[in-house]
Amino acid sequence: MYSITLKSIPNKVQPIKGFVYERVSYSTVVSDTIEVVVVPRTGSPPRCSGCGRPGPTYDHAPQPRVWVLPPLFKFALAVVYTMRRVKCPTCGVLVEKVPWATGKHRLCDGFRLLLARWARHLSWDETADAFKVAWADVYASVQCLRFFFQGAHGLSWLKVLGLLVWGLGAFALARRCGYGLWASWPVALAGLLAVQYLDVTTPWVRQHDVGGHREYVEHLRAHRALPAVLRGWETWQPPLYYCIAAAWPRARSSRLAPGCGPSGSHASF
Repeated sequence: MYSITLKSIPNKVQPIKGFVYERVSYSTVVSDTIEVVVVPRTGSPPRCSGCGRPGPTYDHAPQPRVWVLPPLFKFALAVVYTMRRVKCPTCGVLVEKVPWATGKHRLCDGFRLLLARWARHLSWDETADAFKVAWADVYASVQCLRFFFQGAHGLSWLKVLGLLVWGLGAFALARRCGYGLWASWPVALAGLLAVQYLDVTTPWVRQHDVGGHREYVEHLRAHRALPAVLRGWETWQPPLYYCIAAAWPRARSSRLAPGCGPSGSHASF
């Protein structure tokens, strides 16, 4: 047996290669918040956020940045780190890439994964309330993970055959209607591109507000009552379409697979 310290908890929950947790303390600025100060490990160079290669340090940010970890009991956990800029020979001077977060998102990647997994079992509104985050954070977590896990869709022989039939049909229709072959090319090409686009993308990629519509439907199923007008992203819409979707058997058995949304950019786990 061994004793557990506050510093050992983030080391277990969010290990970070090339960095160390220097200090864990209660925040003097925000109540009920534990700050976890991170510093680079000695001899560990920063990595370019463009190409991912290590390079020399150019300078440091004037103010530290803060990221959010999963909460611990009633306390919010915040990672505090002063970013470095890298003098990359390929990409120029760029901010460094950190292993606990992606891009400019304020949530750590581990927390976003946790939110996306809970969003499979609860509504996005309930998930946001449970973890004390914004609804847009849950939406962006689900969307980004879906985009990350989206696999490449190859063209099988059946798909190729279907696309060929479509193209030949477009040529035959143009000829039957008295148009020249030049008029059938745009129709055939548009059909080929449309079928391929529908095949390799999901509704979450093709539309910007799928999550809001789904949240409306999930609320109707869970509460059997209309939501407040300002409760969600799409809850101001007339209810008939959503009532039909909530009662549809196929929609009832489907499950949201996690994987960006109103503020950010989803294949199943």
